Amino acid sequence: MRNWTQEERLDKFYEFLYKFNKREDKLLRDDFQIFSHRVSWAENPFTFHFRDKPLSLEEKLSLTIHFSFSNEKWTNVVSIYEKGWDSLYDLFEEERAARSDLFQIYYVKGTKV
Repeated sequence: MRNWTQEERLDKFYEFLYKFNKREDKLLRDDFQIFSHRVSWAENPFTFHFRDKPLSLEEKLSLTIHFSFSNEKWTNVVSIYEKGWDSLYDLFEEERAARSDLFQIYYVKGTKV
């Protein structure tokens, strides 16, 4: 890839995204907490779950932003939806605010978060 043009690199990247997004592998298809990133948010199981809920656009956007910035921690979103935003105070006394399994991507091995 070192000698590829920018266009060739983009083509290869979009080819990867297309194949990844098809979710033909069982793990990619069924365990969205591990491999949740889609080319489009419209294809994310989170979106399917909340699409038809009686929420305003502002509420849906707020849940989406929280879901993204908590490293897609499903427990947080369910708590907010079922019990309201204040439920996070109690939840965070017992649990982490974000999924810790994804921090390996961002931090050097052994870093305590």
